[in-house]
Amino acid sequence: MNDRLKKGGSLSGKERNCAFLNIDGKKFATVSGVSGFDFPDDSRSMALSDWDGDGRMDVWISNRNAPRVRFFHNRLIEIGNWIQFDLESNKMLDPIGARIELTLGDGSKLMRSLRAGEGFLGQSSRFIHFGLSNKKIKAIKVRWPQGDSEEFALASPGRRYLLKKGRGVPTAINSSQLSELQGECLERASKKKSPWIHVPLTIPMPPIVMNDSNNQKVVLPLGNEKAYLINFWDPECADCAIELLEWKKERSKLPGGLQIVTLLANANLSHEVGREFIEEHQLPFAWGKIESDSAFLLAKLLQKLFQTRDRFEAPASFLINRKGELISFALGKVSVDEINAEVAAIPKAPETTEKRLNRLYGKGVWLAPVERENLLFVPESLLNKGEVTLAADYVRRAWDHLSRHRKINDLLVAIGDHYFKGGNIAQGLNFYLNALSKGHLNPVVMNNVAWQLATHKDRRIRNGNLAVKWALKALQITKGRQATYYDTLAAGYAEKAMFVEALNFIEKGLEIAELSGDSSSRTDLLKAKEYYLRKIPHRGE
Repeated sequence: MNDRLKKGGSLSGKERNCAFLNIDGKKFATVSGVSGFDFPDDSRSMALSDWDGDGRMDVWISNRNAPRVRFFHNRLIEIGNWIQFDLESNKMLDPIGARIELTLGDGSKLMRSLRAGEGFLGQSSRFIHFGLSNKKIKAIKVRWPQGDSEEFALASPGRRYLLKKGRGVPTAINSSQLSELQGECLERASKKKSPWIHVPLTIPMPPIVMNDSNNQKVVLPLGNEKAYLINFWDPECADCAIELLEWKKERSKLPGGLQIVTLLANANLSHEVGREFIEEHQLPFAWGKIESDSAFLLAKLLQKLFQTRDRFEAPASFLINRKGELISFALGKVSVDEINAEVAAIPKAPETTEKRLNRLYGKGVWLAPVERENLLFVPESLLNKGEVTLAADYVRRAWDHLSRHRKINDLLVAIGDHYFKGGNIAQGLNFYLNALSKGHLNPVVMNNVAWQLATHKDRRIRNGNLAVKWALKALQITKGRQATYYDTLAAGYAEKAMFVEALNFIEKGLEIAELSGDSSSRTDLLKAKEYYLRKIPHRGE
């Protein structure tokens, strides 16, 4: 079931929505098609509201799949009389459970209650709507949640009123306070639809590792102040050839400075098959075959963003800005004109989050803050594949996204570990120190950092003050029970030429080693003591 959901599958077998018309309270007739309700959506909730205050009830429908919300604007010409009420109690701003009873001129009655919710995950407008046809109102009565009833003076149809407890007189709501709906009909709007899908916040693109046209493994240099259009194609895809041939034909119209790279996306086809496709169509663009691990990361990124996709198929295009950030993508063919329009819309100056969201989606109030995506899976996946340099580079490029994650320190330490094991102590220290500065509390890491800062043979790496700081912190966390940490602290003081202090901590370390039976640490401490007695700081091998 979860797999079906992630892939955008339907839970209703793509059964279309239905609408039924009440015929004189005796039977129903299906009006699904004529009303426009019969979309093949996985719909979940319906809410009613007179959005523009014209007495015609409009409909909102929420869906599990896209589009997540549909709005149906009621444009019936003949609707008869109507009246709407808002309710307010002295003790309750929202008097849930209050019931309005209208007595009409022919003696019939209409009743509606104010409810807290309707249906699944839905809430209709708090304005209570009555359709009156051509009948007149004879009496208005409200039964409040506390159990008492109140008669209100008559009100003229065709307006909204506030019924406030204790007043007995309806208060007309000024129609100028109601916002007029501004929009376009579905047919006209759909013709203007762009093929590009925008990410709410720009996202550092995962590294693109590929075999270039010479079949050499390279990493696309994203973030080098060049904008990229990365296109994925497949020789077995007819639309791919059509798209690339159009680009070739109108190459002179493509934006200047935009680097176009076309990548063979079919993992089952060889690099040579890709070359034959390129040569057959005489395509002038840079090309290569993407490595399967890079394709996997990109597909997983799409799944993170939109939840319903765990893969993508050619043709697909990704637009990357000069900072190496994904700003939009298209899952299908795009024309040269559509490329030009999208590139032209890229702001020249950096945008705030609010400004970007307003530009892309229009001004409004978000129900929840737009959070930066959790992209930790990218460097973690790279690290698991042994791609330490790529993982480290992505951490730097995606720091704004990654730094807020609670597991970022573990990732920084893991990268530092890989660098240490590979002999790149300087890079390893950099990641260790970043983790420690963000509150990482692993005393082993602290001690390793302090030892390198105190004893490394490269003076550009040594820093006695920091070595003492982190060695003291490691001892504090372990309550002074680790003899080897005293060795590190002494080395830090020796680096600062404070040999008296260094020898004092050597003696404390020897006491702990003796008590704990730690012969290895005792040997190291005695060796260090000989150095410090001669006022010689410890140096690594």
